[in-house]
Amino acid sequence: FSESSLIAFFSKYADEEASLDGEPQTISPEGIMSLCEDAGISLEGVRPILLAWVCKAKKMANIDREEWISG
Repeated sequence: FSESSLIAFFSKYADEEASLDGEPQTISPEGIMSLCEDAGISLEGVRPILLAWVCKAKKMANIDREEWISG
């Protein structure tokens, strides 16, 4: 476990367009769906909501880089 591995994992699912307009880079709803799919997590259960809660996400279904690292 290292911060660089967290960032690499985050970057795999993050929306690149968000970083172009000055907004913080985020994992958008599409990225959350891909992450859950790759991890075998059902989107219909509570687990995606728990992921956002653990990361202390300020916006539903969006996790920014700082939230990802600190969560």
